This record gives sequence, structure tokens and C-alpha cells, in this order.
Amino acid sequence: MKDNLEQFVSQNREAFDHRRPSAAAWEAIESELEEEHSSPVVGGRFTIWRFTRIAAAVLLLICTGIFIGRQSVNASSDDLSSIYERYPEFSEISQYYQQEVQQKKAQLASYQVDQSLEHDLQQIDELTKELKMEFEEAPAGTEEQIINAMISNYQTKLEILERVLERVQSANQKNANSKDENSIDI
Repeated sequence: MKDNLEQFVSQNREAFDHRRPSAAAWEAIESELEEEHSSPVVGGRFTIWRFTRIAAAVLLLICTGIFIGRQSVNASSDDLSSIYERYPEFSEISQYYQQEVQQKKAQLASYQVDQSLEHDLQQIDELTKELKMEFEEAPAGTEEQIINAMISNYQTKLEILERVLERVQSANQKNANSKDENSIDI
């Protein structure tokens, strides 16, 4: 249908071109345009109203993000407390491994260690977080398996740190011994 209209207009264009709007019509259009541009209050109110709506929406999004963020932090700490309440021995085991991991990290801090180690430890932490979430939804009787998996993650993390620490210390000893051999006593 659009093609028919275009074809009709192009065939009869000369018949339309001789008709022009009157000067009074153009003056009325121009005066309306001037009124719209010369009225800063109407335009100003519109932009202020629009700006206020945008600012309110942004503020609402920020507040919602903060609220959800706080809820998720509280929920993650509550996950541990519910596990500790139901399995107090896990609390002791968890604290032991966390202390050991912190000690090993403190020892490694004095050495130059590959950055991939921290990435690997973060992956283990992510797995532990996933296990904590699974614990809340776990069917009865499977909680101990999940706790054992979390303990296994702690053990793995500690073993990795111990191996890296041993390798770094032995490498430093070899370097120190080779320096001693190269030195000359007078």
C-alpha cells in the first residue's frame, strides 16, 4: 500500500507543488515556535522534573544495592552460625584450620610468591562458600558429607600453603648455601 501511495505522489507531484500555504499560516507557525522557545519556565520545569525523576531512580537503585549487599553479608555469616550451632565440633575444626592458614600466609608474606597461589586459594574459598549454601538446602542425612567436604577444602588449602612454604624455604636455603660457597675467607 505504501508503494502505491509513493507512486501516486511521484506521478502527481506537479499538481501538489503549485499549492503553497498562505503567509498567515507561516506567521502562525513561526509565532508558535517562538512562544515555545521563549518560555523558559515551561522548559525549565520540564527539565527540573525530568532531572528529579532520574535522580530519584538512581537513589532508589543505590539504596536497593546497599540493602541487598548488607543482607547477603549477614546471610553468609548466618550460614556459618547455623552450621556451628548444629555441629559445634565443626566450629572448632574450622577455627583451627583458619588459624593455621593465617599462620602459613603470614610466613609466606616474607617471601616472594607467585600470584597464582592467591588465585588458587580464592577458588578453594569459593568452593567452600558453595558448600555452605548447599548445607542450608541439604536433605536430612547429607549434612555430614557436606561438612566433611568443607573440612577437606580447609585441609587442601593448608597443604598447598605448606608445600609452597617448604619449597620457598628450601630454595632460599640453597641460594644461601651457594652464596656461602662462593665467598672467600681471608
